[in-house]
Amino acid sequence: MIRDESRQKRTAPPPGEVAVSRLEPQIEDRDLARKVMGILDRMDPSKKLALLLQAEGYSVAEIAEISDEPRGTILARLSRSRAELSLRMAEAGLVTQENLTSMEERS
Repeated sequence: MIRDESRQKRTAPPPGEVAVSRLEPQIEDRDLARKVMGILDRMDPSKKLALLLQAEGYSVAEIAEISDEPRGTILARLSRSRAELSLRMAEAGLVTQENLTSMEERS
């Protein structure tokens, strides 16, 4: 029992540090998510739907079936909505110009 207690003491970080170090990324992630959702809320509903379905892992064919739109329309909508999202995120200061350029090259 004494050995177990001594091991816990050596490996466990101080309580104050744990709370701060674990919460900061969570708070930053929540703040970023809130800002991105605000940007998405200002987008056209059909573009928002296509982006969110793709983010959930649906294929273009599945999104086309769900929204009752042609596949080509969904492809164009996704392309335009990703570009709009990238631009709005850059305007909001959520991405740097370097990140924006690399995102555009990948799409």
